[in-house]
Amino acid sequence: MGSYKNKLHLFLNSICPVSIKFGFIVKDSILEFIFIFLFVFIFKPYVIIDLSLKSLSQVSFITAFIFSFFSWVYNILTYKKINLKSWTFKKDIIRYAKAFILNTLIYLSWAYYAVHFIYQNEISSSVNLFSVGLFYIIPIGVIIYFFSRFIFFLNLNFSENNQILFNKLKVNSKKEQVLIYGKNKEEVVKIDLESLLFIKSIGHYIKIVLLNEDNKVEVKIIRNSLNNVAKDIIEHNKLFQCHRSYIINLNMIKKIEGNSQKAVLIVDKCKESIPLSRKNYKYLKEKYAFSEKS
Repeated sequence: MGSYKNKLHLFLNSICPVSIKFGFIVKDSILEFIFIFLFVFIFKPYVIIDLSLKSLSQVSFITAFIFSFFSWVYNILTYKKINLKSWTFKKDIIRYAKAFILNTLIYLSWAYYAVHFIYQNEISSSVNLFSVGLFYIIPIGVIIYFFSRFIFFLNLNFSENNQILFNKLKVNSKKEQVLIYGKNKEEVVKIDLESLLFIKSIGHYIKIVLLNEDNKVEVKIIRNSLNNVAKDIIEHNKLFQCHRSYIINLNMIKKIEGNSQKAVLIVDKCKESIPLSRKNYKYLKEKYAFSEKS
């Protein structure tokens, strides 16, 4: 049962990516505007059906503008606070819900004014703004959320597939390398990311455990602190600090043993078990579908 739950979480995380790039945020807002405009103009929900073609066009445009523009403003103001390494579909939904609630309040304020002072002569039905919010805006918001995430998911996969194809076509492609510096920056260990197993803090030194050319476990030790090393390798998103004394290569994890109270990571081709903090246990279980053994 736990395995299926992990796979479900992994799938939800994959369809709910979040972008911290300005261009993607603008593109999302434009797509949201187009989607809402067409939806309102074509389906004419609630009392909008009473409006003339000119008024319908105005309402469709203003509705689309309010939701897309204020979503864009909210995302621009908050995207720098996002930590992609700890991002999950739950956080993504909460973030969207906050922006959507703000947009809904602004929209309902405008709708009240429009119904009573702008289009009062065209609308023959009585208007209940609570019903508008409950039966129209909320379902539309849910549709917009999954539509935008689906589009971004397709765009992300398309980009990744293109990158994979490009890498395969490169004759002399270079492997991703990790540079780990010593205390004085003159001592440096250069490692292929795919060979690195984990990094461990031992007093004033760090132990680097990797696979050599013969696929055997090899250990290198240099003088430095794990905190300094973590800052140097932050650009490598596959390296994750799972414990205050360990940095692990996520690609090398075979499974998680134990539970949230006391869990360890089993690493490929290595007998040493890597301790996992409670906070990071929850993160890895939600973000990655590692097999688990109690």
